[in-house]
Amino acid sequence: MKLVVNKKEYSVLNVFLDREWEIANIKRFGKDEWVEKEGNIIAEDNGKIIGYLKYHYRGGVMEIVSIIVAHRRQQQGIGTALMQKAEEMMLAEGGHKLYLITSYGERAIKFYKNLGFKKTGIVKNHYRKVDMTELSKIID
Repeated sequence: MKLVVNKKEYSVLNVFLDREWEIANIKRFGKDEWVEKEGNIIAEDNGKIIGYLKYHYRGGVMEIVSIIVAHRRQQQGIGTALMQKAEEMMLAEGGHKLYLITSYGERAIKFYKNLGFKKTGIVKNHYRKVDMTELSKIID
């Protein structure tokens, strides 16, 4: 056996992944309907970027990877609009859960709770050795 650290396109990798994940998904979930996407939602005003949200969507769950609003434009509904668009996109894919982690304290936690998120855990010693709060919103 040889281990390869992949720093470039490895042509046979996608064939391997498609085949093996199909088998694994059928064994675990009874079907192979795994949807995986990632992208960005950008808020603009008069051609200027005023907000940004990055997401990963996998298997019915949308992770909010990052969200930021221009400091001078905060408290104007931009973050709420970004989050609502992410939820709308998640539901259009047939998803059931949004989640994220944050280290930005009570103001951020209150923002997410106002959008229907619940605190679901603490991630200890995470990015830059800071404790993070995990929040989730499950859509039944």
